[in-house]
Amino acid sequence: MRLVVDASVVVQLQISGGRLGPLAGHELVGPSLLLSEATSSIREQVHRGEIPADRGRGFVEGLAGLPINLHDPEGLWIAAWDIATDLGWAKTYDAEYVALARLLECSLVTLDLRLQRGASRVVRVLTPTEL
Repeated sequence: MRLVVDASVVVQLQISGGRLGPLAGHELVGPSLLLSEATSSIREQVHRGEIPADRGRGFVEGLAGLPINLHDPEGLWIAAWDIATDLGWAKTYDAEYVALARLLECSLVTLDLRLQRGASRVVRVLTPTEL
């Protein structure tokens, strides 16, 4: 099954040693901003002292090895704009994940509760444990 994964899932994958767990066997996809968001999130955790800098850097180095295909189909940014508008979101970052899931006609997998609440009005949203 094809699944759009967001940065919260990718960061958790890295922190858990890259083990795909319930995501194994699925085709994982995301918008191109996925790796930038994951890198930023890991850097924030290092900055707050939640993980050591060397581990954080290692997590970021490992992002390229994750089996995730990045997609930016035509119309993605306009679709994200429209979804953000419809959901009352000021930014389009999260809306890109929702738009990609809608365009690819697949589910979105996230650990982000706010994203789950809004996106579930547009696409099917799952957590990794629900697979």
